[in-house]
Formats: sequence, structure tokens, C-alpha cells
Amino acid sequence: MNKRKKWSARALFLMVEEKLKKDGLIPDELLDYSSAGSDCEIILSEEFDVIPRIVHGSNEGIYMDIILDAGNHPSVFSNREPCIRLGTFKTLQTDKDAYIKMSVLGAEVVYAVRVYVQENMDEFNWTGFDLTFYHGEKRMLKMWVLKYEQAMERAKTFIKKHDSGSYVKIRNNETEKEEAIRFTSMTA
Repeated sequence: MNKRKKWSARALFLMVEEKLKKDGLIPDELLDYSSAGSDCEIILSEEFDVIPRIVHGSNEGIYMDIILDAGNHPSVFSNREPCIRLGTFKTLQTDKDAYIKMSVLGAEVVYAVRVYVQENMDEFNWTGFDLTFYHGEKRMLKMWVLKYEQAMERAKTFIKKHDSGSYVKIRNNETEKEEAIRFTSMTA
């Protein structure tokens, strides 16, 4: 098994910024600088929204903070805060065209983060338990719960509603250990 990577806000920002530069999606003439978030803020779950926030800095140009917002999911970031700063882009320009370019850059960042997270979900899944429900060999549903007791309760409910070919895989996301709960183990 390959060792999974934990992402800090800083590392994720720098990786996305490098990808956007390589793809020619960051206009060099626009930006004065960029600043990555903290190495201390570790992302433990994919349950966050990526929000670009554009702020006019009066005579200082335009700032765009990229915020990761976990809403009411306290276990998403290692610091247990609802939001963390992924990074900031800054331009000294203040005209309408600069606002539009910063907005487009914000959309590119959102899209790049979402695509990377979707393609590398295991790197953003460090808390709780994943449940995958099967009826025979057919995968029916996948869900996440915070506690093991919740996982077992959901597994029991699913298995009681289905025949002997039903089972549920429960994966502890922190330890990466899996167990299969089968109809026979629930009825014995």
C-alpha cells in the first residue's frame, strides 16, 4: 500500500498555483505577488468549499483570498476552525479588466482544487469512517460518518433490509483498516 499524503493549505496552494502557471492560466502581467497559506493547517477531509474572495485594497490594488470553508464540519481542518486561507493573489491594478481577470483566476483555482480533490480523494480523507453498501456484487451507496457506532448502526440497518447477499465495507479513514459486515454476521 502506498503511503498517503496529507495536504497542508500551503502545499495545496503551491501545487495548484504551479499547475495553473504551467497551463498558462495565471496572467503574469496581472499579479504583483501570491502568498500561500500555512503549513500548520492540515486538510483532513474533502468536505469543504473553495471560495475566492476578491477585495479592493483602496490604493493598494486588488487582493483575492482563496478560502477553504468547512461550514459546520469541525473535523475538516486540523485547527478545527470552520475556514482556512489557502492562499492570496495580489495585483496593483484597480481597473475593471483587472477585477475580471482576478475573478477568472479565482474560478480557475476553484476548479483546479475540486478536480484534484476528486481525483485524489484518499489524500483528503483522514477522519471518520467510509461505508460502502453492496447488494450482491453491485455497489449501492457510499457514505461517510464520524463515529464507529454510527457506522455499525447504518450497516445493521442496511443489512436487515436486504437478503443474505448484502454486506457493508467499513473503512477507518485514519488507520485505513477495513472490515466487511455481512448478513450472516448480523444474524448469527
